[in-house]
Amino acid sequence: MRFVMTKKFLAFGFWILGACAAPQEPASLQSSGSNVAGTKQKGQATKAASVAVNYGGAAIGDEEMRAEVQKCLTQGKFYERRDNPKPGCTTYKLAEISCTDATITSIMDDRDKAAYLGYQSRELAGFVLDQCLDCSSPVGNAMCEGNGQTKVKDPGTRLFLVKQTGSVIDIRTIYVSK
Repeated sequence: MRFVMTKKFLAFGFWILGACAAPQEPASLQSSGSNVAGTKQKGQATKAASVAVNYGGAAIGDEEMRAEVQKCLTQGKFYERRDNPKPGCTTYKLAEISCTDATITSIMDDRDKAAYLGYQSRELAGFVLDQCLDCSSPVGNAMCEGNGQTKVKDPGTRLFLVKQTGSVIDIRTIYVSK
């Protein structure tokens, strides 16, 4: 496990031992319906054709922003909430997992899960999970690499956590390596 922290950007990297090419959604979160697209192969999650991935999207910002976020998430794209240059839908892909605390912690081993939850309760009190960015190829992707001194090179998922105070939206990120 490694921590990388800068003044405006926060990254928290987990090494998940025994992880495969992509985080697998736990069986308990997969649909048990009979309309399954394809067959399950070793190391792959089975998805029901009628069930969409929950891409997240915290209920913060004004009504207009909430609607824009949901429209962007429906396309499987990341919504940039920062004002530089302005908030909007990007071309960055979201991770094909349900972006919930339950899913994220279920793909971590016990040690990393305890560290994440402890970190969340101390340094990230009041922040909620917003979006999970697909960083299967982080090199050259500024959103995945981060802006700290040490750039992320290993595949993983960047978690975006948000907190709104008045009209100000504060954003923190955590990088979970595969």
